[in-house]
Amino acid sequence: MQPFRILFYLAVLGASFCLPAAESPHGVCAHLCRGEFADAEEEFGIFRDLGLGAVRVSIPWKIVEPRQGEWDFRIPDRVFELAEPSGVEILLSLGCDQTPAWGTPVSRHQEAFLSFLRQCAERYGRKVRHIEIFNEPNLLRFWQEPPNPEAYAELLKKAAAVVRRSAPNVKIVYGGLDGADARYLEATLKSGVADSFDIMNIHPYQWYHFPESKLAFEIGRIRRTMERYGIGERPLWITEIGLSTGRSRNSGYAAKAIAAALGALGISPERRIAVIVDPDANYYTDSPRIRTEEMIPGYRNRRAIALRELPKLEVRDCPALLLCADGAFPVAQVPALLDYCRRGGTLIFPFGLPLYYDHTPDGGRTQINDRFMKKFHIGWSSWWLRGSAAPKTVDRYEDAEGFPGLGANPFGLQVFFHDGNLEPGDRFLPLLWGCRGTFRGAVGGIYRLNSSLKGNIIVLGNVTASDTVSETLQAQLLPRTFLIAMGAGVKRLFHYCFRDGAMHPWREAYFGLMNRQNQPKPAGIACRTLTRQFPAGSTMPVVRRHGAVYTAAWTRPDGGRTVAVWSVSDEVPVEARVTGKSSAVVDYLGRERAENPAGFRAGPGILYFVGDAKFSLEPVR
Repeated sequence: MQPFRILFYLAVLGASFCLPAAESPHGVCAHLCRGEFADAEEEFGIFRDLGLGAVRVSIPWKIVEPRQGEWDFRIPDRVFELAEPSGVEILLSLGCDQTPAWGTPVSRHQEAFLSFLRQCAERYGRKVRHIEIFNEPNLLRFWQEPPNPEAYAELLKKAAAVVRRSAPNVKIVYGGLDGADARYLEATLKSGVADSFDIMNIHPYQWYHFPESKLAFEIGRIRRTMERYGIGERPLWITEIGLSTGRSRNSGYAAKAIAAALGALGISPERRIAVIVDPDANYYTDSPRIRTEEMIPGYRNRRAIALRELPKLEVRDCPALLLCADGAFPVAQVPALLDYCRRGGTLIFPFGLPLYYDHTPDGGRTQINDRFMKKFHIGWSSWWLRGSAAPKTVDRYEDAEGFPGLGANPFGLQVFFHDGNLEPGDRFLPLLWGCRGTFRGAVGGIYRLNSSLKGNIIVLGNVTASDTVSETLQAQLLPRTFLIAMGAGVKRLFHYCFRDGAMHPWREAYFGLMNRQNQPKPAGIACRTLTRQFPAGSTMPVVRRHGAVYTAAWTRPDGGRTVAVWSVSDEVPVEARVTGKSSAVVDYLGRERAENPAGFRAGPGILYFVGDAKFSLEPVR
């Protein structure tokens, strides 16, 4: 056993639990009926050690009904047998996992699906408290045809009736919506589905943003939709959320492309690059998706600015400005951005379509299409535009003249850039060509402007698609995500997922809290620390922002108070007003710290300040 794992299990053996696991807000997703079945007994022990009170388990339809009308429940029977002594509750998820050919798509084979559902509900209805009907029905991947909220509403009504007849004490959980899709939810509610579920459920993965940026907004949007249809007090769960530590398919491309572009513009690595760190506007250059150190590793002289400083940003001091990698920017600040470019500044858009969304401080994002692109002389095309010849995907990339060896791999949907909005004196230099058949379009490039604008614009399109993080960042974001979600009213959260899966290096295999050998990753340690500091029976956390610092405070079942403190990206000094007594300070990995609650440094990794019933900590600077 490795030393790290030994320390982990020594820590968890000393843990105590205040309330039964069934009341825990802490859950995890695990593939116990398929990839992890052989290790299910060990995993139930680890769930308990991690402080996880519930596990979300799907029953693959094809496994239990290998031929239509023939049933074999040996695998899920064994899983339920192992669950009982562990005290870990199973959330049973049914639908879309290994659907047999004769049941695909489910919406067109409802009777077959309802038969499967009936068999599962009758068999396990006394062993579970909750059954989730389908998974992410708003995604083509799972719905198996273009998503149709009215069709899901019809299916959910029938499914709920089957479950309630077969297992009347079971609560129905809405199939978790990918991306907190409020429009899809509203369409199902308009179809009269409100009486067919007891618990609302979303999967608001935060690919492009820190959880402080958008998560509470997305949860609030779902809650407001529920309120309009009279179900605002119904429990809201998150049954999937997490981040992968796999390898990006285009790891390193952004750094090479930006460095090559800046070199072509004569901006050497000694020059200062501006980045945006603005808690008031809730806008950051950095995101979980792409980090500054990954985009401009050779440019170490950086200046962090707030958006209000943009009108006075001097080009001679900072010849380039690196923007956020999600295509969003506050509309109110566009004139200042345009002026910086007019004065000769270089704008770097590391992903997507520049200025395609308006960003609001509450985390909202409104699509504004190409409202401002012509002002910045940017020409673009993509597959969804009427009359466009651009393909959705490309099968190869080719080096553009002057920029050899950028080394990208074709992946995902594409956007293309061109010179259609240039003024006399401007030039467009492709960085990389995307090709499919006889089509060839620039998937990244440099706009060298020498007209009404005197600066430059670097665009990388969708080539840099990266939705993975380091193991350290995964561990830091796990408790922050949980506390922000709970503070916004979520009652239960299931981390996706328990352990890393397949041997390939890409995203889907590396969401785990544990590695493939069931040894804890830092996220597993962070999860265990969170469940110790936020045990079942704790009050809902109150989350507040104090400038660049966030706090979350709650009362534990023993009557004591805990305050978690962190910053979004950079370490910042904190001076705080303290009442009551602090008995311990623990970091996000469970290590004791000798910190003075009245003055310390907060960073992206949470510090938990544990105190008595009167304890409070309020940052004042």
